[in-house]
Amino acid sequence: MATLAFTIRPSRWLQGYALITHGLALAVSLTLPLGLLLSMAVIVHGFWVRRQLQLRTATAICAATWTLNGWTLHDRAGRCLAATLSVGSRLTRWLIVLRFRCDDQQRRTLLLAPDSLATDEWRRLRVRLRRVNQRAK
Repeated sequence: MATLAFTIRPSRWLQGYALITHGLALAVSLTLPLGLLLSMAVIVHGFWVRRQLQLRTATAICAATWTLNGWTLHDRAGRCLAATLSVGSRLTRWLIVLRFRCDDQQRRTLLLAPDSLATDEWRRLRVRLRRVNQRAK
């Protein structure tokens, strides 16, 4: 198994989805008795999610490498985290959810849409994850 390394870009698909869902939540919250308070919570959460999806935080994973020895995650602060892929990971046609347990017992989740990676990287990652899942079954 060859090394697979990829750089993660902010996904416009995921940002658009987050904007739509937060907009709907905001519209619904305005109709409720504590609407103003709930609306503020939705807005604050929306800004937090947007910051996470744009990979602006120091702990945001901006690159990953998959070798025979396992995964290495690289965050924006320049740290390299050795990690293992957890059971809760999912692979669908339009979304890859990778759940990791790092060596420091911290859990990290990497949410990837097709526009998060280069086209070739997206394809190679999906193929390799499918192979690993088939071997596990």
